[in-house]
Amino acid sequence: MPRTQASKSWRWVKCHFYNCRCRDTEVYSLFRGSIRMAEQTRLPRFGLRTLLVFLACISIAMAYLGTYYQLRQRGIAEAAEYEMDGFLYAPIEDVFASEDLSVHYKRMRIFAPANWIDRNFFGGPGPIRGIMFHISAETRHGPALMESLADRAFPFC
Repeated sequence: MPRTQASKSWRWVKCHFYNCRCRDTEVYSLFRGSIRMAEQTRLPRFGLRTLLVFLACISIAMAYLGTYYQLRQRGIAEAAEYEMDGFLYAPIEDVFASEDLSVHYKRMRIFAPANWIDRNFFGGPGPIRGIMFHISAETRHGPALMESLADRAFPFC
């Protein structure tokens, strides 16, 4: 039966296969409902660029979380050894040798979102906010300051 303007039983519809060569073919009206159902339930198509962007984002996220987890586990092991309440992102030996927490503070800012998720949802410990390396003023200001402080504190001795 050839297609004519008066014939309503034939329709132009898209094929329900994605890579089919018969993209625009005549399909009898009996199959119209099943083809419409197949078109509605088709999975969304993603291009190669979308897939590559998605894989790049997943790779960056996995590297971020893996680095956080590694630094956290090392810091918790060292904190248990020194009986500290929190953990350091930098190695304890390096921190005590240099008496500088700048590396730890930088990593604290970088890994703050991951640490927030870890603390709030999984009950993990937080990082150490600061360390007092010297208790006495003698190490920084010399013995003269210690003598003047001792004279002011105990004038009767």
